[in-house]
Amino acid sequence: MASSISNFIFPSKPCLKSSASSLQNETYLKRIQKIALSSFIYLKDALKFFAQDLFSSFFSFRIITKIPFFIFFYGFWTAFGAIDTIYYVALTVLVLKGSKDLIASLKKRDKLKSISEYLPLDDKLKTLKNIIKGIVLSPALFYLDKSMNPFIEKMLNYLNLKTFKFDRLIYQKGFVGNFATFYAILIYPVIKEILFNGYIKSYFSEDKKNKNPNNHLNTVIKTALVFGIYHFSPTIFWMNVPSIIFHITLGAILALLNKETDIWTSLSCHMAYSCIATLNDRKLKFG
Repeated sequence: MASSISNFIFPSKPCLKSSASSLQNETYLKRIQKIALSSFIYLKDALKFFAQDLFSSFFSFRIITKIPFFIFFYGFWTAFGAIDTIYYVALTVLVLKGSKDLIASLKKRDKLKSISEYLPLDDKLKTLKNIIKGIVLSPALFYLDKSMNPFIEKMLNYLNLKTFKFDRLIYQKGFVGNFATFYAILIYPVIKEILFNGYIKSYFSEDKKNKNPNNHLNTVIKTALVFGIYHFSPTIFWMNVPSIIFHITLGAILALLNKETDIWTSLSCHMAYSCIATLNDRKLKFG
C-alpha cells in the first residue's frame, strides 16, 4: 500500500507522449481505486474485529484493556464532535496498516532499520550533542509556529475565507486533558519521528551508490509533504491551509536535521518544541 501511494505521488519516469500520458493516467486511476478499496476493506475488517473482541471481553477482566480507548473516544467526541472522532479513529487504523506495508516494503528492499539504529546509544557523547542541538533549535520552531500561522490566517481573512480557532484535546480539563498533554509532549513526537524521519524517510531515500547531491533534498521534500498532509483535519476547513503549510515546513526542517539514520537531533527538537507549544497553549487557555 505504501509503495503504491509513493509511486502514485512521485512517479519515477514521467511520460512525454500523449498516448503514453493517457495510459499513465489510467494506471494512476486504477492505483487510486485499488488503494481506496483495500483501505476500506482493511478498515471494515479492523472495526469488525474490534467489535467482536469488545463483545467477547465485555464480561471479563479483559475489558480493563479497553478503558484507555473509551477515555480517548469520549475526549475526542466532546472536544471535536462525531466527524473528527470517526476520522481520527479511521486514520489511526489506516496508519497502522500503512506502517505494516511500509515496513514490509523496506524489509524487501533491505532498507529496514531497527529502532536502535534510528536511536543509537553507542557513542553517548555524540548522542548528547545531538540532543542538545535539537533542544537549542526548538525555540526557533516555536517562533516559526507563532509567526507563520497568524500570517497565513490574515491572508485567508483578507481573501474573505473565514477562519476560526479550533478546539484541541489538550484544552480539556481533568484526566483527559492532562494525559493528552503528557502524550503530546513525550509520546506522540517519538511515534511521528520514528514513522516519518525513520521509516518513511528511509523509504524515499535513494541507494547509497547513487551519488546525486540532490537525493537527500528530494527525500526531505517528499517526507515533508507526507508529514504535512498527515495533519489534515476534515472539520477545520480553511484552517487546514496554515496547518498543512506549517507542518510541511516543520517536516522539512526536522528531516534536514538528520543526514544519517540517527534521528536524535530531530527527535529532541520535536519533543522540546512540542513541550513549549503545548504548555504555552495550555497556559493561554487556562491562565
